[in-house]
Amino acid sequence: MTLIGLAFGSFRRRFVARPALYTCILLAACAHPSGRVARSIDVRMASDTAELHRRSDGVSFDLLAQLRNNARASLFYFPCGAELQRDIDSEWITVWMPICIDRGSPATLAPRDSTSIVVSGEAFTVPNKLPRLDSRMVPGRYRLVVPLGFRSNGTGITDAVPVEKRASTPFVLR
Repeated sequence: MTLIGLAFGSFRRRFVARPALYTCILLAACAHPSGRVARSIDVRMASDTAELHRRSDGVSFDLLAQLRNNARASLFYFPCGAELQRDIDSEWITVWMPICIDRGSPATLAPRDSTSIVVSGEAFTVPNKLPRLDSRMVPGRYRLVVPLGFRSNGTGITDAVPVEKRASTPFVLR
């Protein structure tokens, strides 16, 4: 083999074979169930408004959301762990999270199925009661972020779905 042949072979291995490898890795990542599941999740609030009940020791609220799984894989959601985010200056800021001693076992939502989920919460202004009321939790535009996941490659491990894909449609908390 000539010197030019050796140089061309090295060039081909570095700049032709590697892009093919990178393409294969990219295609494999795009084919991962997380991409398909995340695009097929629909979290919608049952109403476009909800009440923030004021009490002497804090606030409480009750929310109803519809969760739809349009994917081919089962979706898992946890009974505890939903967050309430408020739109503050066009940025979603978490202003409420429950205290979950035990998240419990995830509930299963079969492919092409839907369910209703209720999230009831409280936040307190008095000492020794948790969760504390965030001063930014006032009437405004909110969304609910539901803890969702899916089983990855039959391993039994639940992978989280990206926040933007598990956030509800916006609603007004008044």
